[in-house]
Amino acid sequence: MERTQRHYKTVIEIPQRHYKIVMEIDQRHYKIVVERTQRHYKIVIKIRQRDYKIVMERTQRHYKIVIERAKRHYKIVMEIAQRHYKIVMERRQRH
Repeated sequence: MERTQRHYKTVIEIPQRHYKIVMEIDQRHYKIVVERTQRHYKIVIKIRQRDYKIVMERTQRHYKIVIERAKRHYKIVMEIAQRHYKIVMERRQRH
């Protein structure tokens, strides 16, 4: 079975200490709110008025985000170089 590739557009806005991430997936809007608490990052995604929790792990300069949604796993790798933020989102297949 062939699956069409889906484009993931992510816009990150960082005002002061708050991190705002806007994700567009399949013409559906995903709102991500990132809250910084000491060394931990708490991310809440609101999809169709439902909250989804994200676990964000920091390894050196790399940030690994794992999203669990409706038995579908989304892996996000955020690379931070100087002031540029690059997010690569890959879709994991269900095992």
